[in-house]
Amino acid sequence: SNTFCIPPLPPMSTPMNLESLAELTASRVCHDLISPIGALSNGLELTRETGAFGGEEIQLIEDCAEAASATLRFYRVSFGAASGGEALSANETTAIVAPFMKQKRIDLVWPVAPDGGSRSEVKLRLLLLLCVIDTLPRGGLVRNAPGGAFGWVASAAKLLPQRLSDRIDAARNGREPTAGDVHVTLMLREAEKRGLSCDVRHDEESGELSVTLS
Repeated sequence: SNTFCIPPLPPMSTPMNLESLAELTASRVCHDLISPIGALSNGLELTRETGAFGGEEIQLIEDCAEAASATLRFYRVSFGAASGGEALSANETTAIVAPFMKQKRIDLVWPVAPDGGSRSEVKLRLLLLLCVIDTLPRGGLVRNAPGGAFGWVASAAKLLPQRLSDRIDAARNGREPTAGDVHVTLMLREAEKRGLSCDVRHDEESGELSVTLS
């Protein structure tokens, strides 16, 4: 088969300034929250102006509030601090991930272990998941990598593997990230802490993209 592959890469050439990373991460969170919170504000303003507060208005407000909450909960784990001993149960992890993936129109198959996992492990998985989401502009299917591998396999009608490969390559070569792709640099940093490197493979025949850490 015709396989596009980014082999495991050496450590990042230029460590990113932590202050710059914090600023970019904050910008990313704010950017992604502006839309649902702005829509929520507009919905409330509309009800004040019209005096109507029926089913459609309530549904709009609920949808916007749920979108903002889902984003915050997901980013709290993926971008937040994670001590090695802190754990997240399977139920907690599912409650954090499922609403966020629904927003992205992505079906996620991830049989979380009954006892969950450490917060730091879930953090790295979610950062890697954000990288995979970059390749799915119209949604798709993402499942846990087979064979016990740490990562994800994605498939969709439209898949953009080159977007992820370019971002990983740029981060490896020391390019300062933008707020829109800061999660790639954060993922690579977290992976390096564990002595892991990223392996990206796209099989054009099967239409599947595999992104793993090893």
